[in-house]
Amino acid sequence: MLKLERDDFGDSMMIRTESKRVPPAFQDLVKNTLAEIITSPALTPLLEQFQSACQFRAQFNWLPESGWQRDGEGQEDATGDEIVFGLRYALAAYIPRDKNPTHHYPANPAANSNQAGHSKTFARAVQSIPDDHAALLSFSESLQRVLLDHDDVDREELRRHLIAAMQDYCEQKEVGTSPDPW
Repeated sequence: MLKLERDDFGDSMMIRTESKRVPPAFQDLVKNTLAEIITSPALTPLLEQFQSACQFRAQFNWLPESGWQRDGEGQEDATGDEIVFGLRYALAAYIPRDKNPTHHYPANPAANSNQAGHSKTFARAVQSIPDDHAALLSFSESLQRVLLDHDDVDREELRRHLIAAMQDYCEQKEVGTSPDPW
């Protein structure tokens, strides 16, 4: 429940809500765990699948992945912006199915996978995550739905949920792509 505060201004009253914040420790844990994920050779197939889903969604100019909603920084080099916005969306839209999600991405990475290219592109996306308080707050509240408090979550649990969020994004890549809402 939100804490409400009242200010008296004579005849009229204003009600302000206390804004929720994600603790800096949780922000750092998410950022560091995502950094581990993007450098893990075993997760290269997931990263390729995620990048493919982001590129698919970037085709639709009404989705953030297309770049219409840039932050203002780095507009001259927008390469990889679809991954920045895709990762933000994956965290914000994540709905955990259970406390311990399982991985179901392809098990063996491609022999000629571009791990270095993924790392550079994804590293930029990971650096932008702490700036998106709304996505982190939504992700944190999603974890609380399965009784994981952001103060108590350990790195391995968080890793499983971050991977699940990326997998869900890949599976639901076509959500919102229809120009006809009816």
